[in-house]
Amino acid sequence: MGNWSEPERWAWSRICAREQVNFDIRYTTPARGGDFAQLAGDPRRLISAAFVRQIFEDSRLAAFAKDTFVVFVGAYIPSIDIGDAKQRLESIVSALGPMHSS
Repeated sequence: MGNWSEPERWAWSRICAREQVNFDIRYTTPARGGDFAQLAGDPRRLISAAFVRQIFEDSRLAAFAKDTFVVFVGAYIPSIDIGDAKQRLESIVSALGPMHSS
């Protein structure tokens, strides 16, 4: 849809297949042990906040994410405003992990 990046198109294909969006498996990356800083510099793992919101709020796409958990592993999502998300908010929060306030 729209101007999705290659990582976002790949993520969407995993979501439609009801699979985890697992960049660590895709790129055979060993476990980080909680060190997520290296994700920020890897454009192959960049998922925009607009993409995440679109898959849950755009009626054309939300049906594919409905009634399932969407799990992102090893993705870099720089920032996201989920305060007014309409659908599957718990999926977004669990997928993003611990949130830090700015």
